Amino acid sequence: MLLRTFLIALILTPSAHAQPAERPIASRPLDTAIQQGQPLPTGMSLTPAAAPGSQFVELYQNLTKQSGTLSGQPVSSAISPDGKTLLVLTSGYNGTEEVFIYDVSNNAPVLKQYLPAGSAFMGLAWNPSGAEFYVSGGSKDLVYVFALQSGKFAAAAQIPLGHPFGLGLLMVPAVAGLAVNAEGDTLVSVNYLNDSISLVDLVARKKTAEVDLRPGVVDPSQSGIAGGEYPFWVAIRGNDKAYVSSVRDREVVVVSLTGSPAVTHRIPVQGQPNKMVLNHAQSLLLAALDNSDSVAVIDTDSDALLETIPTTAVNPGYIQSANFLKGSNPNALALSPNEGTLYVTNGGTNTLASSR
Repeated sequence: MLLRTFLIALILTPSAHAQPAERPIASRPLDTAIQQGQPLPTGMSLTPAAAPGSQFVELYQNLTKQSGTLSGQPVSSAISPDGKTLLVLTSGYNGTEEVFIYDVSNNAPVLKQYLPAGSAFMGLAWNPSGAEFYVSGGSKDLVYVFALQSGKFAAAAQIPLGHPFGLGLLMVPAVAGLAVNAEGDTLVSVNYLNDSISLVDLVARKKTAEVDLRPGVVDPSQSGIAGGEYPFWVAIRGNDKAYVSSVRDREVVVVSLTGSPAVTHRIPVQGQPNKMVLNHAQSLLLAALDNSDSVAVIDTDSDALLETIPTTAVNPGYIQSANFLKGSNPNALALSPNEGTLYVTNGGTNTLASSR
Protein backbone atom coordinates (compact mmCIF):
# COMPACT_ATOMS: atom_id res chain seq x y z
CA MET A 1 0.00 0.00 0.00
CA LEU A 2 1.28 3.43 -0.97
CA LEU A 3 0.78 6.26 1.49
CA ARG A 4 0.53 9.87 0.40
CA THR A 5 -0.39 12.90 2.44
CA PHE A 6 -3.67 14.75 2.13
CA LEU A 7 -4.01 18.06 3.96
CA ILE A 8 -6.10 20.14 1.59
CA ALA A 9 -9.77 20.57 0.85
CA LEU A 10 -9.32 19.65 -2.81
CA ILE A 11 -6.40 18.22 -4.78
CA LEU A 12 -6.63 19.98 -8.12
CA THR A 13 -4.49 20.04 -11.24
CA PRO A 14 -3.72 23.54 -12.56
CA SER A 15 -4.27 24.33 -16.21
CA ALA A 16 -3.76 27.24 -18.56
CA HIS A 17 -7.28 26.92 -19.94
CA ALA A 18 -9.17 28.77 -17.17
CA GLN A 19 -11.28 31.58 -18.61
CA PRO A 20 -10.06 35.05 -17.56
CA ALA A 21 -13.62 36.22 -16.96
CA GLU A 22 -14.13 33.59 -14.29
CA ARG A 23 -12.53 33.42 -10.88
CA PRO A 24 -9.26 31.39 -10.99
CA ILE A 25 -8.00 28.96 -8.40
CA ALA A 26 -7.00 30.62 -5.13
CA SER A 27 -3.81 29.11 -3.76
CA ARG A 28 -1.57 29.97 -0.88
CA PRO A 29 2.25 29.87 -0.85
CA LEU A 30 3.79 26.84 0.84
CA ASP A 31 6.75 27.34 3.10
CA THR A 32 9.82 25.11 2.87
CA ALA A 33 8.82 22.96 5.85
CA ILE A 34 5.45 22.14 4.28
CA GLN A 35 6.99 21.41 0.88
CA GLN A 36 9.68 19.12 2.29
CA GLY A 37 7.47 17.54 4.91
CA GLN A 38 7.19 17.41 8.67
CA PRO A 39 8.50 14.14 10.18
CA LEU A 40 6.13 12.02 12.30
CA PRO A 41 6.91 9.45 15.02
CA THR A 42 5.68 6.75 12.64
CA GLY A 43 8.62 7.33 10.30
CA MET A 44 6.39 8.98 7.71
CA SER A 45 5.99 12.71 7.09
CA LEU A 46 3.24 15.22 6.39
CA THR A 47 3.74 16.64 2.90
CA PRO A 48 0.57 18.38 1.70
CA ALA A 49 2.16 19.39 -1.61
CA ALA A 50 3.35 15.85 -2.43
CA ALA A 51 0.87 15.27 -5.22
CA PRO A 52 2.16 16.90 -8.46
CA GLY A 53 0.22 20.09 -9.17
CA SER A 54 -1.63 20.11 -5.87
CA GLN A 55 -2.73 23.44 -4.42
CA PHE A 56 -4.67 24.79 -1.48
CA VAL A 57 -8.03 26.02 -2.75
CA GLU A 58 -9.83 28.57 -0.60
CA LEU A 59 -13.62 28.62 -0.72
CA TYR A 60 -14.38 32.32 -1.11
CA GLN A 61 -18.03 33.29 -1.51
CA ASN A 62 -17.17 35.47 -4.47
CA LEU A 63 -17.16 34.64 -8.19
CA THR A 64 -14.99 37.48 -9.44
CA LYS A 65 -12.07 37.91 -7.04
CA GLN A 66 -10.02 36.09 -4.43
CA SER A 67 -11.55 37.84 -1.47
CA GLY A 68 -14.80 38.11 0.47
CA THR A 69 -16.28 35.74 3.02
CA LEU A 70 -14.19 32.59 3.35
CA SER A 71 -16.17 29.41 3.95
CA GLY A 72 -14.73 26.58 5.99
CA GLN A 73 -15.16 22.89 6.67
CA PRO A 74 -15.94 21.41 3.24
CA VAL A 75 -17.55 18.11 4.25
CA SER A 76 -18.79 16.49 1.03
CA SER A 77 -18.06 16.64 -2.68
CA ALA A 78 -19.64 15.05 -5.73
CA ILE A 79 -18.72 14.89 -9.41
CA SER A 80 -21.51 15.15 -11.97
CA PRO A 81 -22.35 12.07 -14.08
CA ASP A 82 -20.58 13.58 -17.10
CA GLY A 83 -17.49 14.41 -15.00
CA LYS A 84 -17.59 18.12 -15.85
CA THR A 85 -19.02 19.67 -12.69
CA LEU A 86 -17.81 19.41 -9.10
CA LEU A 87 -20.00 20.18 -6.10
CA VAL A 88 -18.47 21.03 -2.71
CA LEU A 89 -20.73 21.24 0.35
CA THR A 90 -19.57 23.15 3.42
CA SER A 91 -20.67 22.62 7.01
CA GLY A 92 -21.46 26.24 7.85
CA TYR A 93 -19.45 26.64 11.07
CA ASN A 94 -18.57 30.20 10.08
CA GLY A 95 -21.94 31.12 8.61
CA THR A 96 -24.57 29.36 6.56
CA GLU A 97 -24.09 26.09 4.75
CA GLU A 98 -23.43 26.43 1.04
CA VAL A 99 -22.70 24.55 -2.18
CA PHE A 100 -19.80 25.64 -4.38
CA ILE A 101 -20.17 24.62 -8.04
CA TYR A 102 -17.00 24.27 -10.12
CA ASP A 103 -16.52 23.64 -13.81
CA VAL A 104 -13.81 20.96 -13.95
CA SER A 105 -14.13 20.08 -17.63
CA ASN A 106 -10.56 21.28 -18.27
CA ASN A 107 -9.12 19.92 -15.00
CA ALA A 108 -8.44 23.44 -13.75
CA PRO A 109 -11.55 24.18 -11.63
CA VAL A 110 -13.41 27.40 -12.28
CA LEU A 111 -15.95 28.54 -9.69
CA LYS A 112 -19.25 29.04 -11.52
CA GLN A 113 -21.81 29.36 -8.73
CA TYR A 114 -22.23 29.66 -5.00
CA LEU A 115 -25.59 28.61 -3.51
CA PRO A 116 -26.78 28.86 0.12
CA ALA A 117 -28.10 25.52 1.39
CA GLY A 118 -29.87 26.23 4.68
CA SER A 119 -29.09 23.73 7.43
CA ALA A 120 -27.35 21.18 5.22
CA PHE A 121 -25.64 18.20 6.82
CA MET A 122 -23.21 15.98 4.84
CA GLY A 123 -25.65 14.53 2.28
CA LEU A 124 -24.94 15.47 -1.35
CA ALA A 125 -26.03 13.51 -4.44
CA TRP A 126 -26.51 13.99 -8.19
CA ASN A 127 -29.41 12.79 -10.25
CA PRO A 128 -28.04 10.48 -13.01
CA SER A 129 -29.45 12.93 -15.57
CA GLY A 130 -27.09 15.63 -14.33
CA ALA A 131 -29.99 18.09 -14.36
CA GLU A 132 -30.52 18.07 -10.59
CA PHE A 133 -28.64 17.55 -7.37
CA TYR A 134 -29.81 17.10 -3.79
CA VAL A 135 -28.59 18.29 -0.39
CA SER A 136 -29.63 16.92 3.01
CA GLY A 137 -31.49 19.41 5.18
CA GLY A 138 -30.06 18.31 8.52
CA SER A 139 -32.21 19.37 11.46
CA LYS A 140 -34.82 20.89 9.14
CA ASP A 141 -35.79 17.31 8.21
CA LEU A 142 -36.01 17.88 4.49
CA VAL A 143 -34.18 17.40 1.22
CA TYR A 144 -33.18 20.43 -0.86
CA VAL A 145 -33.53 20.11 -4.65
CA PHE A 146 -31.37 22.22 -6.94
CA ALA A 147 -32.24 22.06 -10.65
CA LEU A 148 -30.60 23.32 -13.84
CA GLN A 149 -32.50 26.32 -15.16
CA SER A 150 -31.28 28.35 -18.17
CA GLY A 151 -27.75 27.03 -17.77
CA LYS A 152 -27.53 27.71 -14.01
CA PHE A 153 -28.48 25.70 -10.95
CA ALA A 154 -31.14 27.16 -8.69
CA ALA A 155 -33.20 26.10 -5.67
CA ALA A 156 -36.19 24.19 -7.07
CA ALA A 157 -37.92 22.45 -4.16
CA GLN A 158 -37.78 21.40 -0.52
CA ILE A 159 -39.11 17.91 0.21
CA PRO A 160 -40.21 17.41 3.87
CA LEU A 161 -39.60 14.00 5.45
CA GLY A 162 -42.15 14.23 8.27
CA HIS A 163 -40.08 13.58 11.41
CA PRO A 164 -41.22 16.01 14.11
CA PHE A 165 -38.64 14.58 16.54
CA GLY A 166 -35.66 12.28 16.59
CA LEU A 167 -35.54 9.19 18.79
CA GLY A 168 -34.70 9.90 22.41
CA LEU A 169 -35.27 12.78 24.81
CA LEU A 170 -35.02 16.25 23.23
CA MET A 171 -33.64 14.80 19.99
CA VAL A 172 -34.25 16.67 16.75
CA PRO A 173 -34.21 15.02 13.31
CA ALA A 174 -30.98 14.94 11.33
CA VAL A 175 -30.96 14.07 7.64
CA ALA A 176 -27.51 12.74 6.70
CA GLY A 177 -26.45 10.74 3.63
CA LEU A 178 -28.35 10.75 0.33
CA ALA A 179 -28.29 8.52 -2.75
CA VAL A 180 -30.31 8.28 -5.98
CA ASN A 181 -31.24 5.09 -7.86
CA ALA A 182 -30.12 4.36 -11.43
CA GLU A 183 -33.43 5.46 -12.95
CA GLY A 184 -33.17 8.81 -11.22
CA ASP A 185 -36.73 8.69 -9.92
CA THR A 186 -36.10 7.63 -6.30
CA LEU A 187 -33.92 9.15 -3.59
CA VAL A 188 -33.00 7.48 -0.31
CA SER A 189 -32.28 9.74 2.66
CA VAL A 190 -30.62 8.53 5.85
CA ASN A 191 -32.32 9.77 9.01
CA TYR A 192 -29.43 9.74 11.48
CA LEU A 193 -31.39 10.38 14.68
CA ASN A 194 -34.47 8.40 13.66
CA ASP A 195 -32.67 5.11 12.88
CA SER A 196 -34.41 4.96 9.52
CA ILE A 197 -34.29 5.75 5.84
CA SER A 198 -36.90 7.59 3.78
CA LEU A 199 -37.75 6.91 0.15
CA VAL A 200 -38.58 9.99 -1.91
CA ASP A 201 -40.35 10.12 -5.28
CA LEU A 202 -38.26 12.67 -7.17
CA VAL A 203 -40.89 13.17 -9.87
CA ALA A 204 -43.74 13.88 -7.45
CA ARG A 205 -41.35 15.59 -4.99
CA LYS A 206 -42.72 13.71 -1.99
CA LYS A 207 -41.79 11.03 0.54
CA THR A 208 -43.35 7.67 -0.27
CA ALA A 209 -42.01 5.24 2.33
CA GLU A 210 -40.09 4.92 5.62
CA VAL A 211 -37.97 1.93 6.67
CA ASP A 212 -37.03 1.55 10.34
CA LEU A 213 -33.58 -0.02 10.60
CA ARG A 214 -33.62 -1.06 14.27
CA PRO A 215 -33.28 -4.84 14.75
CA GLY A 216 -35.97 -5.00 17.42
CA VAL A 217 -38.46 -3.18 15.21
CA VAL A 218 -37.71 -5.27 12.13
CA ASP A 219 -37.73 -8.52 14.11
CA PRO A 220 -39.51 -8.54 17.52
CA SER A 221 -37.34 -11.49 18.64
CA GLN A 222 -34.42 -9.03 18.73
CA SER A 223 -36.26 -6.43 20.81
CA GLY A 224 -33.44 -6.33 23.36
CA ILE A 225 -31.24 -4.53 20.82
CA ALA A 226 -33.86 -2.20 19.41
CA GLY A 227 -32.17 1.19 19.78
CA GLY A 228 -29.48 3.36 18.33
CA GLU A 229 -28.45 2.25 14.85
CA TYR A 230 -27.16 5.75 14.04
CA PRO A 231 -27.21 5.27 10.25
CA PHE A 232 -25.15 7.80 8.33
CA TRP A 233 -24.28 7.06 4.68
CA VAL A 234 -26.07 5.23 1.88
CA ALA A 235 -25.23 3.78 -1.55
CA ILE A 236 -27.71 2.29 -4.04
CA ARG A 237 -27.05 -0.63 -6.39
CA GLY A 238 -29.10 -0.08 -9.53
CA ASN A 239 -32.75 0.31 -8.60
CA ASP A 240 -33.18 -2.63 -6.26
CA LYS A 241 -30.93 -2.42 -3.24
CA ALA A 242 -29.68 0.21 -0.75
CA TYR A 243 -26.68 -0.17 1.57
CA VAL A 244 -26.82 1.91 4.75
CA SER A 245 -23.91 2.38 7.14
CA SER A 246 -24.83 1.73 10.80
CA VAL A 247 -22.29 3.51 12.99
CA ARG A 248 -23.33 2.19 16.40
CA ASP A 249 -23.85 -1.45 15.45
CA ARG A 250 -20.81 -1.62 13.15
CA GLU A 251 -22.68 -3.10 10.26
CA VAL A 252 -23.92 -2.32 6.78
CA VAL A 253 -27.70 -2.70 6.59
CA VAL A 254 -29.10 -3.96 3.27
CA VAL A 255 -32.54 -2.72 2.25
CA SER A 256 -34.52 -4.07 -0.69
CA LEU A 257 -36.11 -1.25 -2.67
CA THR A 258 -38.39 -3.45 -4.80
CA GLY A 259 -42.01 -3.91 -3.79
CA SER A 260 -42.43 -2.99 -0.15
CA PRO A 261 -38.97 -1.75 0.96
CA ALA A 262 -37.56 -3.79 3.86
CA VAL A 263 -34.32 -4.76 5.60
CA THR A 264 -32.99 -8.04 4.14
CA HIS A 265 -29.45 -8.42 5.48
CA ARG A 266 -27.04 -7.05 8.07
CA ILE A 267 -23.34 -7.29 7.22
CA PRO A 268 -21.08 -7.06 10.30
CA VAL A 269 -17.84 -5.12 9.79
CA GLN A 270 -14.82 -4.52 12.02
CA GLY A 271 -15.27 -0.79 12.55
CA GLN A 272 -17.76 2.04 12.17
CA PRO A 273 -18.66 2.33 8.48
CA ASN A 274 -18.36 5.79 6.97
CA LYS A 275 -18.44 6.76 3.31
CA MET A 276 -19.20 3.96 0.84
CA VAL A 277 -18.66 3.62 -2.90
CA LEU A 278 -19.68 1.05 -5.51
CA ASN A 279 -17.45 -0.01 -8.36
CA HIS A 280 -18.65 0.66 -11.91
CA ALA A 281 -20.15 -2.82 -12.31
CA GLN A 282 -21.74 -2.42 -8.87
CA SER A 283 -20.53 -5.88 -7.95
CA LEU A 284 -18.48 -4.57 -5.03
CA LEU A 285 -19.25 -2.12 -2.23
CA LEU A 286 -16.29 -0.48 -0.49
CA ALA A 287 -16.79 1.08 2.95
CA ALA A 288 -14.31 3.12 5.00
CA LEU A 289 -14.17 1.82 8.61
CA ASP A 290 -12.91 4.64 10.80
CA ASN A 291 -11.93 3.07 14.13
CA SER A 292 -10.46 -0.11 12.67
CA ASP A 293 -8.26 1.77 10.18
CA SER A 294 -9.49 -0.31 7.27
CA VAL A 295 -11.80 -0.60 4.27
CA ALA A 296 -14.44 -3.31 3.97
CA VAL A 297 -14.95 -5.00 0.60
CA ILE A 298 -18.47 -6.43 0.21
CA ASP A 299 -19.87 -8.64 -2.55
CA THR A 300 -23.21 -7.11 -3.57
CA ASP A 301 -24.60 -10.37 -5.00
CA SER A 302 -24.13 -12.42 -1.83
CA ASP A 303 -24.04 -9.40 0.54
CA ALA A 304 -21.02 -10.99 2.22
CA LEU A 305 -17.82 -9.40 3.49
CA LEU A 306 -14.97 -10.51 1.22
CA GLU A 307 -11.98 -8.84 2.91
CA THR A 308 -10.73 -5.81 4.79
CA ILE A 309 -7.86 -3.64 3.57
CA PRO A 310 -5.72 -1.75 6.14
CA THR A 311 -5.23 1.97 5.49
CA THR A 312 -2.26 2.51 7.81
CA ALA A 313 1.15 2.28 6.15
CA VAL A 314 4.06 2.97 8.50
CA ASN A 315 7.53 1.71 9.16
CA PRO A 316 7.18 -2.11 9.51
CA GLY A 317 9.24 -2.12 12.69
CA TYR A 318 6.94 0.42 14.25
CA ILE A 319 3.71 -1.36 13.37
CA GLN A 320 5.01 -4.58 14.94
CA SER A 321 5.78 -2.79 18.18
CA ALA A 322 3.69 -3.62 21.24
CA ASN A 323 3.12 0.12 21.63
CA PHE A 324 1.75 0.58 18.11
CA LEU A 325 -1.15 3.02 18.21
CA LYS A 326 -3.97 3.13 15.72
CA GLY A 327 -5.88 6.22 14.72
CA SER A 328 -5.74 6.60 10.93
CA ASN A 329 -9.55 6.96 11.02
CA PRO A 330 -10.39 6.56 7.32
CA ASN A 331 -13.43 8.69 6.53
CA ALA A 332 -13.86 8.82 2.75
CA LEU A 333 -12.79 6.93 -0.35
CA ALA A 334 -12.84 6.98 -4.15
CA LEU A 335 -11.87 4.74 -7.06
CA SER A 336 -9.70 5.97 -9.91
CA PRO A 337 -11.50 6.22 -13.29
CA ASN A 338 -10.05 2.89 -14.46
CA GLU A 339 -10.76 1.37 -11.01
CA GLY A 340 -7.16 0.24 -10.76
CA THR A 341 -6.52 2.25 -7.59
CA LEU A 342 -8.55 2.86 -4.44
CA TYR A 343 -7.86 6.13 -2.61
CA VAL A 344 -8.79 6.53 1.07
CA THR A 345 -8.54 9.67 3.19
CA ASN A 346 -7.23 9.04 6.71
CA GLY A 347 -8.71 11.83 8.82
CA GLY A 348 -6.73 10.92 11.93
CA THR A 349 -3.32 11.21 10.28
CA ASN A 350 -4.04 13.73 7.50
CA THR A 351 -2.96 11.23 4.90
CA LEU A 352 -4.20 9.71 1.65
CA ALA A 353 -3.73 5.95 1.34
CA SER A 354 -3.93 4.20 -2.00
CA SER A 355 -4.19 0.51 -2.80
CA ARG A 356 -3.90 -1.25 -6.14
